[in-house]
Amino acid sequence: MIDVKQTVLNSISASLYTEYAVLKNPKGVFPEEEYLPLAPAHQYVDDIKAALMDMDGTTTSTEEICIHSLELGIRRTSALMTKQQWEGFDPKADYPNIIGNSTTKHVEYLVHKYGHLIKTDTAKEEFLKVLRWTLTYGHDDSRKKDITATAQILGFSQALEDICMSESAFVEKHKSVNIPTDFSSTVRLVIDVYYQNYHTYLSRLEKGESEAVKKEIFGENSTHTALINPMPGIEMFLPLLAGKLGAEVVNYGNDRLMDIFKVGENALPQLKAQLLSLAEKFEKTPSRLALVTSSIAYEAEIVLAEVLRVLTQRVDMTSLSAAKKAELKEFFSTRANVYNAFITASDSSEIRLKPFRDLYSIALMHMGIPTEDFDKVIGFEDSQSGTVAIRTAGVGCCVAVPFTQSAGHDFAAATHVAHGGLPEVMMNNIFLKK
Repeated sequence: MIDVKQTVLNSISASLYTEYAVLKNPKGVFPEEEYLPLAPAHQYVDDIKAALMDMDGTTTSTEEICIHSLELGIRRTSALMTKQQWEGFDPKADYPNIIGNSTTKHVEYLVHKYGHLIKTDTAKEEFLKVLRWTLTYGHDDSRKKDITATAQILGFSQALEDICMSESAFVEKHKSVNIPTDFSSTVRLVIDVYYQNYHTYLSRLEKGESEAVKKEIFGENSTHTALINPMPGIEMFLPLLAGKLGAEVVNYGNDRLMDIFKVGENALPQLKAQLLSLAEKFEKTPSRLALVTSSIAYEAEIVLAEVLRVLTQRVDMTSLSAAKKAELKEFFSTRANVYNAFITASDSSEIRLKPFRDLYSIALMHMGIPTEDFDKVIGFEDSQSGTVAIRTAGVGCCVAVPFTQSAGHDFAAATHVAHGGLPEVMMNNIFLKK
C-alpha cells in the first residue's frame, strides 16, 4: 500500500523549490490551506514571449470605486451612512487587506473587523432590496445564481416568488424572517450588497452618468479627472510590447513624453534612445499579452471598454504620423486586438482567485505558452496577492507596480518593485537587462 504522506513529503524535499506560499483556501475547499512553490526568481527576461498584466490598479484606476463600494456595503448594513456616524476605512490598516484579492477574502476581512457594527434588521432589509434589484435589473447571470443561493441560505426562499412586488412591499412582507447571523452567512450577505453597489455604479457609467457618479464617490471638489482612467504609461506600454510603435516611438511628442514619464526636456534624448531600443526589439519579436483580473466578466468588460475608449482618444494627443495614429486607434478599438488572453474571475467560477495561481495558469494556457517557456514570461501586478499568484503560476520574473492604495503591500514575491509604475519600467528597462 502506498504511503501517500511519505511519498508527497519525499517529493517536496527532493524538489528544487526553495520558496513556498502558504495560502488559505476559500470555505468549502479542501484542504483548509495549501503550500504552493514559487517559481525560482529571476531578475531579467531577454527573450520575452508573453506578458501577464493585472487590470485594476495595474492597467486601470478602478480600485477606488471598488473600495467605495465595499465601504458602502458596511455602511448600508450598519445604518452608519455619514462620516460623523462612522469615519470609514483606515487606508493604512485596511487597504492592504481589501485590494488585490478575491471579493470573498476582502469581505471576510471587513466582517472580522467591522462586523460588530452590522445591525441584523438593517442588514436584512438591505439584502432584500439587493435581492430584488439583482434579480430584476442585474446583468450578470452568475450574480443572479449566487444571490439566489444566498437568499435560500438566509431563509428567503419564499421571497424569491415575490420579486415582481414593489420594493417597499417586498421588504415589508419579508423583513420579519429570522436570518442566521453566523460569520459565513454575514459574509455572503455583505458580498451581495457590495456587488449591487458596484454594479449600480457601472450601470450608471454605461448610461453616461460618469460626472454624477464621480462627485458622489469623491466629493464635489474632487480633482479626479475620471472614474475609470488608464494607469500612467499604459497607453505606450501596451503597443510597445505588442510591437506596434517601432522607430516612430521617438516622434511621440516631447510634451506627451514629459507628461507620461514626468521628466524635464533635458532628459528626453536619453529617454527617446531607451524607448527606441525597446520599440525596435518588440517590433522584431512582439510579446503576447494577457489581461488577468479577479473581477467577474461583466465588470471587466465594462471597465476595459471604457479604458480602451480613453486610450483611443489619447492617440490624437501624440505627434505620431497619421498612418501610425490610425494603426494605434485600430489596435485599441477592441480588446481582442490588444490581448491574446482575457481572463476573469468568471473563468475560475470565482472560487480560487488571487493569490492562487489559477487565473494566471489559465492565461498561460490560453496564450499557448508551454511550461518550458515560463522563464520567458514576465508578470506585472500592483498587489501582494497578485505577485504571489504570478510566482506560483510558474513565472519567475514579476514586477510590482504599486499605486497609492497598494503602496503598503508586502512585495516580497516580486523580483522588482517599480514605485514609479510602468513609466519607470520602460525608462529603466528593468526587465531586459542581463
